[in-house]
Amino acid sequence: ADINSVPEFIASTDEIYLVLSGRLGDFANPQKDVIRPAVETLFENDFLSLRDRFNKPVIIGIAYASAAGAASGCVHSGDACLPEYVLEQAGLDLPAVQQSLDEQAEIYNAVFEVINHTDWIAGVIASGYYPAVAIEDKSISVRGKPAVDVIWYWFDHFLGAAP
Repeated sequence: ADINSVPEFIASTDEIYLVLSGRLGDFANPQKDVIRPAVETLFENDFLSLRDRFNKPVIIGIAYASAAGAASGCVHSGDACLPEYVLEQAGLDLPAVQQSLDEQAEIYNAVFEVINHTDWIAGVIASGYYPAVAIEDKSISVRGKPAVDVIWYWFDHFLGAAP
């Protein structure tokens, strides 16, 4: 969504919840160090300006599938890119989609590194977390996947422990 076309009713809310999903850039090999600059740019150019405009705490929801192409904003199913919402549901069997548990973990690691050095973010949520059961599927849920280990690692760091 265009960060400049935010409805004015946001001024009446207690906080701003931003879902981080979609294209971060074109990555042949999406690793944390390659993804991080794109996340920093998004936070500093768009998210910070929104926070400053409304003077509200910002909560970030991370919503990236454990599928190849998630960081580039195009999870392929055959020759087409799937709409992002398709992989919000846990447990779908999509044989044409290539699973990439590592790509999801790398995205989370890059985002958490940026958040750890950003004092104006009030909180972070793993969007789509599926608590019922750990499924190593291609959905945005991190339960039972390497990305949950990334969250576990960063939790101590957010609490002030030395990295």
